[in-house]
Amino acid sequence: MIDAHQHVWAPGPDRYTWIPRGHQVLDEVYTHRDLVTELSQRGIQSTVLVQAEDSLDDTWEMLAVAAAEPTVGGVVGWLPLHEPRDFAAAVEELSTNSWLVGIRHATGQPGAREWILGHESVRSLRELASLGLSLDLVTSDPIQLSAAIEVATRHPELHVVLDHLASPPIEEQGWEPWAALLREAAKRPNVSAKVSGMCTSAGGGLRRPAELLPYVSFALEVFGAGRLMYGGDWPVALVGGSYREVFETTTAVLSDLSDSEKDHVFHSTAAEVYGMR
Repeated sequence: MIDAHQHVWAPGPDRYTWIPRGHQVLDEVYTHRDLVTELSQRGIQSTVLVQAEDSLDDTWEMLAVAAAEPTVGGVVGWLPLHEPRDFAAAVEELSTNSWLVGIRHATGQPGAREWILGHESVRSLRELASLGLSLDLVTSDPIQLSAAIEVATRHPELHVVLDHLASPPIEEQGWEPWAALLREAAKRPNVSAKVSGMCTSAGGGLRRPAELLPYVSFALEVFGAGRLMYGGDWPVALVGGSYREVFETTTAVLSDLSDSEKDHVFHSTAAEVYGMR
């Protein structure tokens, strides 16, 4: 099995500034080795480390972890897509690293919609596709999800991954416009999504499987299991529950899938999208 979404970090005064200083869970050092035993107990053989900071330092640090840890199968790093010169220099240096399988950007930053759809990013996104790298996007509202759909439409050769099921409104038990936009995203064959981050989007508390089932079932309806992948979102998900609890909640939600469908969600989708060894 593959866990397609994990993070590692060591917060500091100028690092990972999105983490609230003094936060009782997140403001701690988390290494991949902290999770190895949990992964083994759950039967997970490989993981994908995902960027937690818009910096090349974060990317290089994850690549170093991947080279040293046999349970890391790939890295989704960061590149300055909106800065053509900086992007060209960075991608030349990074593109030969076999552990790099994708790039991620959060579209919730000020002006992110404008630059990711702007002229400066076109060449960068085309280059990502030509290198076989995917683009993970974090979307937390309809405007951001609409931008992700537009990126996928303009760049059909680029594989776009929607992290955390594009943030369904679980806490408020909402539905639209998330559902309509997710259905629209699924019409693009180059888009897939991660069944991840549900604890965080559920208001910081681990929800019962019955509360999550409508959202996951809808994602299965529009994408099919072949374009969904499991992600534990550790250590962010620790705000809601332990890795074991998150894993068991997810497997309970997916318990009615066939063995073939489970193989897609827990292995083959991530292996295909990220080209993992």
